[in-house]
Amino acid sequence: MQQQPHVIAQRLLNLYRQAHVINGGWAAVNRVLIAESNDPQVMEELVKLPTGQRLSVHINNLRTGKTKMDTINSELLPYGGMIASQESRYSLDEQELNQLKSALRLLNQPSKG
Repeated sequence: MQQQPHVIAQRLLNLYRQAHVINGGWAAVNRVLIAESNDPQVMEELVKLPTGQRLSVHINNLRTGKTKMDTINSELLPYGGMIASQESRYSLDEQELNQLKSALRLLNQPSKG
């Protein structure tokens, strides 16, 4: 039994809203969005849903190459970007790196007793 376009549209919108907690992030979500939105009726149903218009624009940006498959334009983030996951990157100097390695070695030593 083939799913109705409005059911697929709602599933895509739910996926879009939860991208911040999905393993693989936008790189994973965008592949699904593209794969499941090929039916024009799905896109018609999508724009009828709350925030579906933004998702529709995002999908079209992916299709045209305006947006890379591993990202989303900041203005199209669900919830206005309030829930977007932030990747934190830290730089350690040589001394800090050595301290970290030393601490990890201590943690990995078998306990005595």
